[in-house]
Amino acid sequence: MLPPAAIAAEKQPAAGGAPRKKTFLVVEGHLDDAEIGAGGVLIQAARAGHRVVIVTVASDYSSWAATVGREERTKREQMELAQSFGFEKRFLDGKYHQTDGTDLALKRKLAEIYVELKPDVAFISHHEDLWPDHVNSGLAARDAFLFSHGLSRDMRPQRSPLIYAFGVTPVQTYHFEPDVFYDVTDVMPQYMDLICRIEAIRTGRPLK
Repeated sequence: MLPPAAIAAEKQPAAGGAPRKKTFLVVEGHLDDAEIGAGGVLIQAARAGHRVVIVTVASDYSSWAATVGREERTKREQMELAQSFGFEKRFLDGKYHQTDGTDLALKRKLAEIYVELKPDVAFISHHEDLWPDHVNSGLAARDAFLFSHGLSRDMRPQRSPLIYAFGVTPVQTYHFEPDVFYDVTDVMPQYMDLICRIEAIRTGRPLK
């Protein structure tokens, strides 16, 4: 992750012109993984003027009991929430608990997004987790990002300078020893609000 000084530096004009804005790309298994696992950093990035794109793999909401009957509403509310925080959100419409990390079609979709966006920073789920959508979205994204030149129409190697794995909760992710720590104190109220709002969308319950 970028240190605070690096993100702050992006706000300052570079010599000879405006600073180049960075692109942050996150691949999540479920609709709330990125928001919980990396939301504070994403809020800081968006506030600094960087582009933040979240790709949700398991987003066929007809395949999960909690969202059956409100599939389109679930997507619409996610889009509205993302926009309110300065994020973009895309859906790959995979079925819940059926994500396959060896699925070439999934890897190709992610590789095409990777080539399109050319992210400066990428986040993926840690590969040791109890939830199959977390594990397999992370494995597919890792291969897509490291080997997009074999999985996309662009044969030129394109490696993101920074790819980080995140965990959603210590209860779900095991053998995960964080080695990057990032201070999000300045956006903690907004981070907590983001988590509350995405959970209200996930559960269909009122925000309060």
